[in-house]
Amino acid sequence: MAPGGTDILNRLVLFEQSLSEREKEITDRENVLHQREDDFAKEMERAKLEIRKTITKQIKIENEAYLNTESQRLQDEHDRFVDGIRSLKKNLEDQYNNKIRHIESRETDMSKSIEEKDKKIAFSKELIQETRKTLTSAEKSIAMLENQNQRLEDIITAKEEKIITLYDSFTSIVPTQANDSTIEPKKYITTNDRDRWYNLRKDIEIDPEIRKKYTFRRKNEIQERNLNVKENSPCIMPDKVRDRKIENIYKLAMQKGYTG
Repeated sequence: MAPGGTDILNRLVLFEQSLSEREKEITDRENVLHQREDDFAKEMERAKLEIRKTITKQIKIENEAYLNTESQRLQDEHDRFVDGIRSLKKNLEDQYNNKIRHIESRETDMSKSIEEKDKKIAFSKELIQETRKTLTSAEKSIAMLENQNQRLEDIITAKEEKIITLYDSFTSIVPTQANDSTIEPKKYITTNDRDRWYNLRKDIEIDPEIRKKYTFRRKNEIQERNLNVKENSPCIMPDKVRDRKIENIYKLAMQKGYTG
């Protein structure tokens, strides 16, 4: 082999040895790194376990504290609720007792009121019976007074007829004496005369004294001189009815001795 070839071979051998050593060195380093990684991983795992233990312990402590706080809060709420129930129960019992007493008092008052009203009703019934008797008696008295009033009215009318008859007879003989303003004339000379006697007839119902002062004729005896006298004047009856009534009244007055 040439000297140059040997040298190259030696260098190649040395290079190969160097590579082997380098490879071994790298392998050793890798093993060291892997070992360190394993150690670090184990350390991290231990740290995680410690952290978990610490966290678990802290959570447990916090949970226990929270549970204690909540338990105390719920107990306090329960106590307040029980106190409220007791207070409400007492208030309801007091209200119930007061209501019962009020109802009993009200029943007593109503019983007394009913007794008083029963007495008033009994008194009212007696009063009604007495009032009915009084009304019956009063109706009879009123009927008697009305009958008496009608008889007096008939007598007055009969006397008025007699006065008018005598007055007409006298004035037919002495016409100059036909000036009695209290006797209704046969003829209305003026509108004032007509209105005056119309108003007097109308006011008889509210002032009976007018019948004492004035004498009224039957309507069919009054002659109008171109005057429109009201057809429905008060106290004027249909002629035939009035004539029959006057005739009957006059007969009754003669029987009773009221005529001269």
